[in-house]
Amino acid sequence: MINKSNSCFFQDTILSNAREYDVAFLVGGDPLSATTHTDLILRAVQLNIPYKIIHNASIMNAIGSCGLQVK
Repeated sequence: MINKSNSCFFQDTILSNAREYDVAFLVGGDPLSATTHTDLILRAVQLNIPYKIIHNASIMNAIGSCGLQVK
């Protein structure tokens, strides 16, 4: 189990497992509002690892999908 305070330290493990297995990174709230989550997506793209974002029902999804961040 990865929590908010240590998720940035497990990105390499998540991505290396994603090369061979289906993995899930579940978050509460908007999945694109945290820079750690956006960085994980960008690294997956660089490594040609497919990803899928499943949004929750929130107006914040539109902000994250446009590439903006809430500060």
